Amino acid sequence: HCANPAFDASTWEIWSGLLNGARLLIISQAVLLDPVVFAQVLARGTVTILHLTIGLFNQYADALATVYPTLEYLLFGGEQADART
Repeated sequence: HCANPAFDASTWEIWSGLLNGARLLIISQAVLLDPVVFAQVLARGTVTILHLTIGLFNQYADALATVYPTLEYLLFGGEQADART
C-alpha cells in the first residue's frame, strides 16, 4: 500500500485485501520516490496485486518491468493510460 490515506482509493486498497485474506506491504514515501528501490521492495515483498495512479505507472513503467511477471493483477485508473508504456 502506498497511497495517501486521504486518497479514496486507499480505502479500497486496504480493506479489499485484508477482507480477502491478503497481507499488505506498506511502502514508505522514501521508497516510493525512487523507482528502482520501489521495484526492488515490491519484488522482495512478493507482491501479486499492484494498484497505482496512472501518472505513477507511466513514470515507473520501465523500472517496474522486473516486477510484472510476478503480478497477478496490475490496476490503475483515473486517467487514460499511455499506450507507449
